[in-house]
Amino acid sequence: MTKYSKGNLLKDTYLSISDGISNIESFLPKVENEDMNYDLNRQLHDYRRMANLCKDELQREGEALVLIPPNRLGGAQKSDISFEYKAHLGDGKETNTDQFIAQEVVSEIQHRVDWIRKFADNSLSEAVSSIAMEIIEEEENHLDWMKSYVD
Repeated sequence: MTKYSKGNLLKDTYLSISDGISNIESFLPKVENEDMNYDLNRQLHDYRRMANLCKDELQREGEALVLIPPNRLGGAQKSDISFEYKAHLGDGKETNTDQFIAQEVVSEIQHRVDWIRKFADNSLSEAVSSIAMEIIEEEENHLDWMKSYVD
């Protein structure tokens, strides 16, 4: 496996987390469970902090941050269909439930953790590896929170 440049890893991670922010913001008005709403708001706060970590490191390194749609990142996103759009799709079942939202968030988190972990070990920068490990740790907490709403 070739080394993944720190600029690309940080940019893709920043954009992936930004997509997560958008997804949570679109889901929050639909969430009925107060505990889940609280957990999603905590996750949203963490995502904003993590996005700023990536952005700050990119700026420190003099990297340009060009905003592009997350679904054009190649490996960073699992699907071209946004979670907000999927929440409005009806495939014969109710999709705007707390359980559906939790399942979508869990899926997104699992994909992001797998993706970041894959490239974090091959990073060219100790700072990027540190940020990646912090993001993975935070995402594992988010995963635990959201899994409790799936069953």
